[in-house]
Amino acid sequence: PQDYALLQARGAVAQAYDCWGTPCAVLVTPDGHIGSRTAQGAAAIRALVKRAVAAAMQESIRTA
Repeated sequence: PQDYALLQARGAVAQAYDCWGTPCAVLVTPDGHIGSRTAQGAAAIRALVKRAVAAAMQESIRTA
């Protein structure tokens, strides 16, 4: 998997992802859809990543 970051000169990316402030994150599914609510701030982003990892681990166990 690759990690991507979106940068902007104006507000187009912030508006598209409803992400106002720094740091801010959303999960994007492999097919390019927004897969989470916006997480704003370091603590919220850590929680978002923890939930995503936990969900991926559960799915991996379920399909094993």
